[in-house]
This record gives sequence, structure tokens and C-alpha cells, in this order.
Amino acid sequence: MIKLYKFYELINRNATVTLANTSLDKTFFEGSMKSIPDTFDDCIVTDFAVSNDGDFLFRIER
Repeated sequence: MIKLYKFYELINRNATVTLANTSLDKTFFEGSMKSIPDTFDDCIVTDFAVSNDGDFLFRIER
């Protein structure tokens, strides 16, 4: 069980991040890493992917 904030030091502050539910049918946030609202810090990451452009997609439980 890894919380989202554990990834923050690994991500470039200007990277584009998408936070979605586990089934990818709802997007909670899309924007730069430095703009992620604090309310998502403790969300559980169930999976993640990084594109060739360095963009991140996190599947989270909310």
C-alpha cells in the first residue's frame, strides 16, 4: 500500500500528472505535479504508468 505523496520526490515538478480512479472512468485531477491538491496526498496508488514524454498516470483509491 503506497500513498501518492511517496512519489512526489521522484516526479519533476513540471511533469503532467493525471489522477484517476482504479477503473479509469473518472479523472480527479490533471495538471502539473506542483498543482496537485493536498487532499490527494494520502490516496492509495493501485497502479501507475509513465509515458514516453514523462507524463504520469496514477490510478488511485479515493
